[in-house]
Amino acid sequence: MRRILIAEDEFLVRIGLKTTIDWKSHGYVIVGEASNGKEALQMFIDTDPDIVVTDIKMPIMDGLQLLAEVKQRKPGTQVIILSNHDDFEYARAAMRHGVAQYLLKSEISEAAILAALKSLPSNRTPRQSEDVYQKSPQERYLRRHIHSHLSFDRAQLRATADEQELFPEDHYIALRGDGEVDLNDEFDEDTAVKNMESLLNAAFDHVVCCCSFRGNRLVFTAVYPLRGDPMAELAKCVKKVDTLIRNAKLYFDLDLHIGFSRTASGQPVSALFEQAETARIHCFFTDQKQTMYGDFPVGKKPREFQVDHNYVRELVLSRDQEAVEEYIESVFRELRDLHSYPLLRAAYVVLLSTAKQIRDEQAAGSSQPDGAVSFGYGDLDRMPSLHNVKAYVLDLYRALLEAIGGKEEPYSHTVRRCKEYIEEHYAENLSLDTVARAVGISKSYLSMVFKQEMGINFSVYLTAYRIEQAKQLLTGSNLKIYEIAEKVGFSTPYYFSKVFKEQTGMSCKEYKDTY
Repeated sequence: MRRILIAEDEFLVRIGLKTTIDWKSHGYVIVGEASNGKEALQMFIDTDPDIVVTDIKMPIMDGLQLLAEVKQRKPGTQVIILSNHDDFEYARAAMRHGVAQYLLKSEISEAAILAALKSLPSNRTPRQSEDVYQKSPQERYLRRHIHSHLSFDRAQLRATADEQELFPEDHYIALRGDGEVDLNDEFDEDTAVKNMESLLNAAFDHVVCCCSFRGNRLVFTAVYPLRGDPMAELAKCVKKVDTLIRNAKLYFDLDLHIGFSRTASGQPVSALFEQAETARIHCFFTDQKQTMYGDFPVGKKPREFQVDHNYVRELVLSRDQEAVEEYIESVFRELRDLHSYPLLRAAYVVLLSTAKQIRDEQAAGSSQPDGAVSFGYGDLDRMPSLHNVKAYVLDLYRALLEAIGGKEEPYSHTVRRCKEYIEEHYAENLSLDTVARAVGISKSYLSMVFKQEMGINFSVYLTAYRIEQAKQLLTGSNLKIYEIAEKVGFSTPYYFSKVFKEQTGMSCKEYKDTY
């Protein structure tokens, strides 16, 4: 099987590329799909593909930058570029950098893709330095599996011939976890990965772990041997996972969801990963922090389920908000019972596509902006629980109904509630976690939608709002600096003065004298 990595920022194009072809029957396997060049580069390092199929224009890191990085790390990698007609200059530059094939998106078909793939040389060039990115053969093994975390794809969770040699103990426990990380200049991806690895090593003896990023989500796979009584060690594992979750929250403000396996003598490690992944999916649908495989019913094939596109459309056009919300609630109740991520993804795409179709029809010929109506197909992979997905869809349809009714607001229901809470409580010790709990949603979901709609992080907005209130107090009262600092929510007068100078370019006294 030749291994393919797909990099494409348009969600529907990615899904089309992945599902249009029966890859296995033609001798290929999809090892990862990324929404931008940065994600794709990390997946390239983790999965070691033979072929990269990439869009030429992507956010964060474009296809040309990705191509340069790929060729530097593994010159023998075959690359197929996807582009539009107006990207010809980019495509020409890509061809100079060693692109094997170039396909126009408008002409993509199963036949065209297969023809391009079959024209590629079949030789594989070994990595120049096999252990540049992986620390051990065991870690290399884990990296081949890690990206099934966010796609919920079991295709790579299969036994390999070297398992027994790599993992010779009789009993192991496997863990799969993920959590949203608030990255900034002081807390970047490398720091977050090192912290997570430190926590895992502190919690479990002789653990082998592998951490990676997709978007702002830190994902990890870990496995460690049980060298005492298996049942007693399994009971200890429950407590260790609980401690790991608490420490991640305490030290790094990281909300983890972890699924972990049971163990049986002679069971392949790949089967334990499958158990751990099943348990993690259970966390997603139930919003539990940790779940052990076997503590919930497994093995039942989910029944078919589809969202009624025409019924949703009818409810929206009748402007019956209560009926729309009731139907969406019923959809997510059904999805929660089914515990099927593929069915969730299908329902999510239908709900967003229906809303987009209605919005496009309503906006045709109108010069009004779209306000809070946004259609983030790729946002599904960033949400840590079914509850968050439901909140996202409800927000979208509320905004759509407001737009249809001529009462369009600039922000979604969730962000409006967040802003209102800040306005009422800015003088208190606020955090993203505090506000998320107050408005009844998860921190990671609020972080995502706030950044999408406001264009800035929550913490940046809160600081700017406090400084605006401080300006009014400086020019409209005789309060002292330390009194103003306390009234607008700063912990110390020194920190307030420092931030005020950074934000305005003036000291508090200079601002008061000027205005």
